[in-house]
Amino acid sequence: MHVTLYTLDDPDNPSNQHAQYAVEVTLKDANHVQIGHLDRIELSPSVSVDSQLPLTMEVAGYIDADKKSLHRVEHITFAYGTDKWTNFDTSRCTMGDTALTPGILVNDMDCGFAC
Repeated sequence: MHVTLYTLDDPDNPSNQHAQYAVEVTLKDANHVQIGHLDRIELSPSVSVDSQLPLTMEVAGYIDADKKSLHRVEHITFAYGTDKWTNFDTSRCTMGDTALTPGILVNDMDCGFAC
């Protein structure tokens, strides 16, 4: 599964109290054939990814409301049935580089299911 997290805000605008988050998710089978995709959509607070799998993949962003930073997403939580993990589970997720474009912070990650 490939996930892109977009943090949409303008760090130069101090009146911007809450960043907006969006995700794009692509699910592939063991042969790297795409079996599900969710186009970029606001993560508020979770989204469902339909696919050829028997259950729905749930993707949620954990946001710490006590933090003062504009970039509040602490981690992404994945759930498939009773199987749950976060993007910080290094046995299941690899974080890619972070890119910054005007007003958008982009984080890529690749995650897998438990066997």
